[in-house]
Amino acid sequence: MRYLAPLAIIFSFLTRLRALLFSVGFKRSHHLPGFVISVGNLEVGGTGKSPVVMALCEALLARGFRPAILTRGYRSGLKAEDSAVYLGSSLLMPPQQNTSFHADEARMQAARLTNVPVIVGARRFLAAQRYLTSHPAPTHWILDDGFQHLQIHRDLDLVLLDAQRPFDNGWCIPAGRLREPRSALKRAHHILLTRSPSDPSWRAPKSLDSIPLPKHKLIFEDGPLLQVAGPPLVPGVSAREGALVLGIARPERVQAHLKSQGFNVLESLLVGDHQEIPEPALHQLAQRCPVLVTTEKDFWRSPEVFRSLNLPIFVIPLRLHWASATSLLEIFMPFTSQ
Repeated sequence: MRYLAPLAIIFSFLTRLRALLFSVGFKRSHHLPGFVISVGNLEVGGTGKSPVVMALCEALLARGFRPAILTRGYRSGLKAEDSAVYLGSSLLMPPQQNTSFHADEARMQAARLTNVPVIVGARRFLAAQRYLTSHPAPTHWILDDGFQHLQIHRDLDLVLLDAQRPFDNGWCIPAGRLREPRSALKRAHHILLTRSPSDPSWRAPKSLDSIPLPKHKLIFEDGPLLQVAGPPLVPGVSAREGALVLGIARPERVQAHLKSQGFNVLESLLVGDHQEIPEPALHQLAQRCPVLVTTEKDFWRSPEVFRSLNLPIFVIPLRLHWASATSLLEIFMPFTSQ
Protein backbone atom coordinates (compact mmCIF):
# COMPACT_ATOMS: atom_id res chain seq x y z
CA MET A 1 0.00 0.00 0.00
CA ARG A 2 2.90 2.39 0.72
CA TYR A 3 3.69 2.47 -3.01
CA LEU A 4 0.16 3.68 -3.71
CA ALA A 5 0.13 6.30 -0.95
CA PRO A 6 1.45 9.16 -3.16
CA LEU A 7 -1.29 8.50 -5.72
CA ALA A 8 -3.90 8.40 -2.94
CA ILE A 9 -2.67 11.77 -1.63
CA ILE A 10 -2.93 13.28 -5.11
CA PHE A 11 -6.41 11.81 -5.55
CA SER A 12 -7.50 13.20 -2.18
CA PHE A 13 -6.16 16.65 -3.06
CA LEU A 14 -7.97 16.69 -6.40
CA THR A 15 -11.31 15.69 -4.84
CA ARG A 16 -10.97 18.43 -2.21
CA LEU A 17 -10.06 20.96 -4.91
CA ARG A 18 -13.07 19.97 -6.96
CA ALA A 19 -15.42 20.34 -3.98
CA LEU A 20 -13.89 23.75 -3.22
CA LEU A 21 -14.50 24.96 -6.78
CA PHE A 22 -18.18 24.07 -6.41
CA SER A 23 -18.47 25.66 -2.96
CA VAL A 24 -17.07 29.03 -4.13
CA GLY A 25 -19.17 29.02 -7.29
CA PHE A 26 -16.35 28.54 -9.79
CA LYS A 27 -18.16 25.36 -10.84
CA ARG A 28 -21.93 25.55 -11.04
CA SER A 29 -24.50 23.41 -9.23
CA HIS A 30 -27.85 23.28 -11.02
CA HIS A 31 -31.19 23.56 -9.21
CA LEU A 32 -34.13 21.28 -9.91
CA PRO A 33 -37.77 22.11 -9.11
CA GLY A 34 -38.75 20.48 -5.82
CA PHE A 35 -36.63 19.05 -3.00
CA VAL A 36 -33.47 17.11 -3.74
CA ILE A 37 -32.36 14.41 -1.30
CA SER A 38 -28.97 12.85 -2.00
CA VAL A 39 -28.17 9.33 -0.80
CA GLY A 40 -24.46 8.61 -1.15
CA ASN A 41 -21.34 7.30 0.48
CA LEU A 42 -17.59 7.84 0.79
CA GLU A 43 -16.54 4.32 -0.09
CA VAL A 44 -16.49 2.55 -3.43
CA GLY A 45 -18.69 -0.51 -3.55
CA GLY A 46 -22.02 -1.24 -1.94
CA THR A 47 -23.12 0.24 1.38
CA GLY A 48 -26.85 -0.30 0.92
CA LYS A 49 -27.86 2.82 -0.98
CA SER A 50 -30.65 1.16 -2.98
CA PRO A 51 -32.65 -0.06 0.07
CA VAL A 52 -32.38 3.44 1.59
CA VAL A 53 -33.47 5.09 -1.66
CA MET A 54 -36.48 2.78 -1.92
CA ALA A 55 -37.40 3.25 1.75
CA LEU A 56 -37.35 7.03 1.29
CA CYS A 57 -39.58 6.76 -1.77
CA GLU A 58 -42.04 4.49 0.05
CA ALA A 59 -42.19 6.92 2.98
CA LEU A 60 -42.77 9.88 0.65
CA LEU A 61 -45.47 8.03 -1.28
CA ALA A 62 -47.24 7.18 1.97
CA ARG A 63 -47.47 10.91 2.71
CA GLY A 64 -48.91 11.81 -0.68
CA PHE A 65 -45.71 13.08 -2.31
CA ARG A 66 -44.53 12.27 -5.83
CA PRO A 67 -40.85 11.26 -5.73
CA ALA A 68 -38.58 10.39 -8.63
CA ILE A 69 -35.22 8.62 -8.52
CA LEU A 70 -32.31 10.15 -10.39
CA THR A 71 -29.46 7.69 -10.85
CA ARG A 72 -26.27 7.45 -12.86
CA GLY A 73 -26.76 3.86 -13.96
CA TYR A 74 -23.22 2.68 -13.28
CA ARG A 75 -21.92 0.48 -16.12
CA SER A 76 -25.32 0.64 -17.80
CA GLY A 77 -23.88 1.03 -21.29
CA LEU A 78 -25.68 4.34 -21.90
CA LYS A 79 -23.70 7.07 -23.64
CA ALA A 80 -22.64 9.85 -21.28
CA GLU A 81 -25.07 12.38 -22.77
CA ASP A 82 -27.96 9.92 -23.12
CA SER A 83 -30.69 8.95 -20.65
CA ALA A 84 -33.63 6.62 -20.14
CA VAL A 85 -36.61 6.42 -17.76
CA TYR A 86 -38.21 3.33 -16.23
CA LEU A 87 -41.70 3.25 -14.76
CA GLY A 88 -42.69 -0.07 -13.30
CA SER A 89 -41.77 -2.81 -15.75
CA SER A 90 -41.92 -0.44 -18.74
CA LEU A 91 -39.36 1.78 -20.40
CA LEU A 92 -41.17 5.12 -20.17
CA MET A 93 -38.51 7.02 -22.12
CA PRO A 94 -36.04 4.96 -24.16
CA PRO A 95 -32.49 6.15 -24.87
CA GLN A 96 -32.17 8.67 -27.69
CA GLN A 97 -29.40 6.63 -29.26
CA ASN A 98 -29.78 3.06 -30.48
CA THR A 99 -27.80 1.24 -27.85
CA SER A 100 -28.39 -1.66 -25.50
CA PHE A 101 -28.02 -0.93 -21.83
CA HIS A 102 -28.36 -2.78 -18.53
CA ALA A 103 -29.43 -0.61 -15.60
CA ASP A 104 -29.79 -3.32 -12.96
CA GLU A 105 -30.47 -1.21 -9.88
CA ALA A 106 -32.77 1.14 -11.78
CA ARG A 107 -34.87 -1.77 -13.08
CA MET A 108 -34.99 -3.28 -9.60
CA GLN A 109 -36.14 0.02 -8.07
CA ALA A 110 -38.75 0.57 -10.77
CA ALA A 111 -40.08 -2.98 -10.39
CA ARG A 112 -40.65 -2.51 -6.67
CA LEU A 113 -41.80 1.15 -6.82
CA THR A 114 -44.19 0.81 -9.72
CA ASN A 115 -45.39 4.44 -9.72
CA VAL A 116 -41.99 6.11 -9.15
CA PRO A 117 -40.10 7.14 -12.31
CA VAL A 118 -36.46 6.05 -12.26
CA ILE A 119 -34.37 8.35 -14.44
CA VAL A 120 -31.04 6.95 -15.62
CA GLY A 121 -28.22 9.09 -17.00
CA ALA A 122 -24.60 9.92 -16.23
CA ARG A 123 -25.30 13.64 -16.71
CA ARG A 124 -28.15 13.62 -14.28
CA PHE A 125 -29.22 17.24 -14.62
CA LEU A 126 -29.58 16.80 -18.39
CA ALA A 127 -31.46 13.53 -17.80
CA ALA A 128 -33.83 15.34 -15.43
CA GLN A 129 -34.33 18.17 -17.92
CA ARG A 130 -35.21 15.69 -20.65
CA TYR A 131 -37.74 14.02 -18.35
CA LEU A 132 -39.32 17.39 -17.48
CA THR A 133 -39.94 18.23 -21.15
CA SER A 134 -42.84 15.77 -21.24
CA HIS A 135 -43.67 14.98 -17.59
CA PRO A 136 -44.63 17.04 -14.52
CA ALA A 137 -41.98 17.82 -11.96
CA PRO A 138 -41.86 15.46 -8.97
CA THR A 139 -42.15 16.88 -5.48
CA HIS A 140 -38.88 15.18 -4.49
CA TRP A 141 -35.83 14.01 -6.39
CA ILE A 142 -33.91 11.17 -4.77
CA LEU A 143 -30.35 11.45 -6.03
CA ASP A 144 -29.04 7.89 -5.90
CA ASP A 145 -25.28 7.72 -5.23
CA GLY A 146 -25.19 11.49 -5.23
CA PHE A 147 -22.70 12.63 -2.60
CA GLN A 148 -19.95 13.25 -5.17
CA HIS A 149 -22.38 14.45 -7.86
CA LEU A 150 -22.02 18.14 -7.06
CA GLN A 151 -23.47 19.32 -10.39
CA ILE A 152 -26.93 19.16 -8.79
CA HIS A 153 -27.81 21.26 -5.76
CA ARG A 154 -29.31 19.21 -2.96
CA ASP A 155 -31.41 20.22 0.05
CA LEU A 156 -30.43 17.20 2.12
CA ASP A 157 -27.27 15.07 2.01
CA LEU A 158 -27.45 11.60 3.57
CA VAL A 159 -24.15 9.72 3.70
CA LEU A 160 -24.04 5.99 4.31
CA LEU A 161 -21.09 4.54 6.21
CA ASP A 162 -20.38 0.92 7.03
CA ALA A 163 -21.10 0.60 10.74
CA GLN A 164 -18.26 -1.87 11.27
CA ARG A 165 -15.53 -0.08 9.33
CA PRO A 166 -16.76 3.40 8.33
CA PHE A 167 -13.54 4.58 6.66
CA ASP A 168 -12.01 1.27 5.56
CA ASN A 169 -8.23 1.72 6.01
CA GLY A 170 -8.49 5.52 5.98
CA TRP A 171 -6.92 5.95 2.54
CA CYS A 172 -8.42 7.24 -0.67
CA ILE A 173 -8.26 5.40 -3.97
CA PRO A 174 -6.01 3.62 -5.01
CA ALA A 175 -4.44 2.88 -1.61
CA GLY A 176 -7.87 2.41 -0.02
CA ARG A 177 -11.57 2.41 -0.85
CA LEU A 178 -12.47 6.04 -0.10
CA ARG A 179 -13.73 8.25 -2.92
CA GLU A 180 -13.06 11.31 -0.79
CA PRO A 181 -11.27 11.94 2.51
CA ARG A 182 -13.39 11.89 5.66
CA SER A 183 -13.21 15.71 5.77
CA ALA A 184 -15.78 15.69 2.92
CA LEU A 185 -18.42 14.81 5.51
CA LYS A 186 -18.66 18.49 6.37
CA ARG A 187 -20.96 18.74 3.34
CA ALA A 188 -23.35 16.13 4.78
CA HIS A 189 -26.41 16.62 6.99
CA HIS A 190 -26.87 13.10 8.42
CA ILE A 191 -24.83 9.89 8.64
CA LEU A 192 -26.63 6.58 8.19
CA LEU A 193 -24.72 3.64 9.66
CA THR A 194 -25.53 0.64 7.49
CA ARG A 195 -25.06 -3.03 8.33
CA SER A 196 -25.45 -2.15 12.00
CA PRO A 197 -25.79 -5.11 14.37
CA SER A 198 -29.28 -5.62 15.82
CA ASP A 199 -27.81 -5.77 19.34
CA PRO A 200 -29.26 -2.69 21.14
CA SER A 201 -26.07 -2.32 23.19
CA TRP A 202 -23.95 -1.84 20.07
CA ARG A 203 -22.19 1.52 19.80
CA ALA A 204 -20.72 3.21 16.73
CA PRO A 205 -16.92 3.08 16.24
CA LYS A 206 -14.95 5.75 18.10
CA SER A 207 -13.61 7.01 14.77
CA LEU A 208 -17.00 8.70 14.32
CA ASP A 209 -16.95 10.54 17.67
CA SER A 210 -15.20 13.59 16.22
CA ILE A 211 -17.75 14.08 13.43
CA PRO A 212 -20.46 16.53 14.63
CA LEU A 213 -23.35 15.09 12.60
CA PRO A 214 -26.51 13.20 13.62
CA LYS A 215 -25.88 9.48 13.25
CA HIS A 216 -28.61 6.92 12.68
CA LYS A 217 -28.38 3.16 12.95
CA LEU A 218 -29.74 1.14 10.04
CA ILE A 219 -30.31 -2.60 10.01
CA PHE A 220 -30.58 -4.55 6.76
CA GLU A 221 -32.32 -7.88 6.78
CA ASP A 222 -32.38 -10.53 4.07
CA GLY A 223 -35.92 -11.79 3.62
CA PRO A 224 -37.03 -15.33 2.79
CA LEU A 225 -36.42 -16.60 -0.73
CA LEU A 226 -38.95 -15.26 -3.21
CA GLN A 227 -39.59 -16.90 -6.57
CA VAL A 228 -39.60 -14.34 -9.39
CA ALA A 229 -39.38 -16.46 -12.54
CA GLY A 230 -39.56 -19.99 -13.92
CA PRO A 231 -41.97 -22.86 -13.42
CA PRO A 232 -43.23 -23.90 -9.98
CA LEU A 233 -41.21 -26.43 -8.06
CA VAL A 234 -41.94 -29.97 -9.09
CA PRO A 235 -42.44 -32.75 -6.51
CA GLY A 236 -39.14 -33.90 -5.13
CA VAL A 237 -37.35 -30.61 -5.86
CA SER A 238 -36.64 -28.42 -2.84
CA ALA A 239 -35.99 -24.70 -2.61
CA ARG A 240 -33.38 -25.58 0.02
CA GLU A 241 -30.57 -26.31 -2.41
CA GLY A 242 -29.39 -25.08 -5.77
CA ALA A 243 -26.98 -22.78 -7.56
CA LEU A 244 -25.98 -19.32 -6.35
CA VAL A 245 -25.35 -16.55 -8.91
CA LEU A 246 -23.99 -13.21 -7.71
CA GLY A 247 -22.54 -10.04 -9.16
CA ILE A 248 -22.35 -7.82 -6.09
CA ALA A 249 -19.62 -6.09 -4.11
CA ARG A 250 -19.78 -8.31 -1.02
CA PRO A 251 -21.02 -11.80 -1.87
CA GLU A 252 -19.93 -13.16 1.52
CA ARG A 253 -22.97 -11.49 3.17
CA VAL A 254 -25.38 -13.40 0.94
CA GLN A 255 -23.43 -16.62 1.31
CA ALA A 256 -23.54 -16.33 5.10
CA HIS A 257 -27.28 -15.65 5.05
CA LEU A 258 -28.03 -18.71 2.92
CA LYS A 259 -25.87 -20.86 5.18
CA SER A 260 -27.72 -19.59 8.25
CA GLN A 261 -31.01 -20.50 6.58
CA GLY A 262 -29.86 -24.03 5.86
CA PHE A 263 -29.65 -23.55 2.11
CA ASN A 264 -27.24 -25.95 0.43
CA VAL A 265 -25.24 -24.18 -2.31
CA LEU A 266 -24.44 -26.86 -4.89
CA GLU A 267 -22.47 -24.54 -7.21
CA SER A 268 -21.62 -20.84 -7.35
CA LEU A 269 -21.16 -18.39 -10.22
CA LEU A 270 -19.62 -15.15 -8.93
CA VAL A 271 -18.66 -12.07 -10.95
CA GLY A 272 -17.67 -8.54 -9.95
CA ASP A 273 -20.08 -5.83 -8.85
CA HIS A 274 -22.30 -4.65 -11.74
CA GLN A 275 -20.58 -7.03 -14.15
CA GLU A 276 -22.61 -8.88 -16.74
CA ILE A 277 -23.20 -12.52 -15.79
CA PRO A 278 -21.97 -14.67 -18.71
CA GLU A 279 -25.02 -16.20 -20.37
CA PRO A 280 -23.36 -19.46 -21.52
CA ALA A 281 -22.11 -20.20 -17.99
CA LEU A 282 -25.57 -19.46 -16.63
CA HIS A 283 -27.22 -21.92 -19.02
CA GLN A 284 -24.66 -24.60 -18.18
CA LEU A 285 -25.33 -24.07 -14.49
CA ALA A 286 -29.08 -24.40 -15.09
CA GLN A 287 -28.54 -27.83 -16.64
CA ARG A 288 -26.84 -29.13 -13.50
CA CYS A 289 -28.90 -27.54 -10.70
CA PRO A 290 -32.64 -27.72 -9.94
CA VAL A 291 -32.99 -24.19 -8.52
CA LEU A 292 -31.13 -20.92 -9.00
CA VAL A 293 -30.79 -18.21 -6.32
CA THR A 294 -29.57 -14.66 -6.92
CA THR A 295 -30.12 -11.11 -5.63
CA GLU A 296 -32.81 -8.74 -6.83
CA LYS A 297 -30.18 -6.50 -8.38
CA ASP A 298 -28.56 -9.38 -10.28
CA PHE A 299 -31.92 -10.64 -11.54
CA TRP A 300 -32.94 -7.23 -12.85
CA ARG A 301 -29.63 -6.79 -14.67
CA SER A 302 -30.74 -9.42 -17.20
CA PRO A 303 -34.25 -10.66 -16.35
CA GLU A 304 -34.83 -11.97 -19.88
CA VAL A 305 -31.77 -14.23 -19.59
CA PHE A 306 -32.86 -15.62 -16.22
CA ARG A 307 -36.39 -16.21 -17.50
CA SER A 308 -35.05 -18.10 -20.52
CA LEU A 309 -33.51 -20.76 -18.27
CA ASN A 310 -36.90 -22.41 -17.64
CA LEU A 311 -35.76 -23.02 -14.08
CA PRO A 312 -37.23 -21.84 -10.75
CA ILE A 313 -35.46 -18.54 -10.04
CA PHE A 314 -35.45 -17.22 -6.49
CA VAL A 315 -34.17 -13.88 -5.20
CA ILE A 316 -33.19 -12.78 -1.70
CA PRO A 317 -35.08 -9.55 -0.93
CA LEU A 318 -33.05 -7.03 1.06
CA ARG A 319 -35.12 -4.90 3.42
CA LEU A 320 -34.25 -1.91 5.56
CA HIS A 321 -35.22 -1.71 9.23
CA TRP A 322 -35.09 1.73 10.80
CA ALA A 323 -33.55 1.13 14.21
CA SER A 324 -35.15 3.98 16.14
CA ALA A 325 -38.73 4.68 17.17
CA THR A 326 -38.69 7.77 14.93
CA SER A 327 -39.68 7.13 11.34
CA LEU A 328 -37.29 7.76 8.50
CA LEU A 329 -38.94 10.94 7.30
CA GLU A 330 -39.80 12.49 10.66
CA ILE A 331 -36.09 13.08 11.20
CA PHE A 332 -35.90 14.89 7.86
CA MET A 333 -39.29 16.64 7.99
CA PRO A 334 -37.88 20.17 7.51
CA PHE A 335 -36.76 19.00 4.07
CA THR A 336 -39.90 17.13 3.06
CA SER A 337 -42.76 19.52 3.76
CA GLN A 338 -44.75 20.74 0.77
